[in-house]
Amino acid sequence: MSDVNVTTIPSLPIARCKFKLTQITHLANSTGKRYRFDAQYDERIPEDRMFFKYTPTGTFEMYVDNPAVEKNFTLGCCYYFDLTPA
Repeated sequence: MSDVNVTTIPSLPIARCKFKLTQITHLANSTGKRYRFDAQYDERIPEDRMFFKYTPTGTFEMYVDNPAVEKNFTLGCCYYFDLTPA
C-alpha cells in the first residue's frame, strides 16, 4: 500500500465570495462566451454587508465554451465563488 499524498485530498474552501454576473460577451469567430462577475454589494442585504467587510471589491472573468455550463448562468444573478487550494 502506498503512502497517501495529502495534496490529493480535497481541501475545504478557504474563502467564499459573492459575485454578480454583470456582462456576457459573445466573441467573434467563437462559439463560447466571456463572463464577467463583479463583487456584489447591496447595503440593504445583511449577507452582502458581511461579504463586503472581507472582500469589498473584485472582478472575475472567464471564457466558457460549453453549452451545458452556459445555460446555468443568468445575467444579473449572483453566484458564490468558493476558493479552494488546487
